Amino acid sequence: MRRWMNVLLIASLSLNLMLIGGFLYQRLVIQPRLQTEWAAKALKLDDRQRSELQQLIAWRKTRLRQALDEMHLETTTIKHALRDARSDDPVLKMAMQRLNGKRQELQMETLEKVFSFRDNLSSDQRQLFNQMSERPGFVLNLIGASPRNN
Repeated sequence: MRRWMNVLLIASLSLNLMLIGGFLYQRLVIQPRLQTEWAAKALKLDDRQRSELQQLIAWRKTRLRQALDEMHLETTTIKHALRDARSDDPVLKMAMQRLNGKRQELQMETLEKVFSFRDNLSSDQRQLFNQMSERPGFVLNLIGASPRNN
């Protein structure tokens, strides 16, 4: 009986490791490739442009991590102020203004990078990019900022 329990335990652990490995492979290897492939096909990007898009996505991930670290202090201040103070507390208002400022700064940096990428496209690609950007979520999907990509 004990031997069967050990076999079942090993089988269960193996199955769990395979599932976790498959998930990580899909999330870390396949998904980033697919993320740029749909845009590369839709916009008919050449190799240099694909590389620029991959660099844009990598920049966004790094910058987002940095921005979240910067915003953590403000969100902590806001949490404590909400517990301890009234809604008109100047500390709370200042922390919220700083947090919103950091969010706006990140959004502006991201837009500048996306526009820079767009400006390096050919005129036909740029026209297609502009048409596609009218679709909700196009730019977010392009740079990997869609909730489905996080």
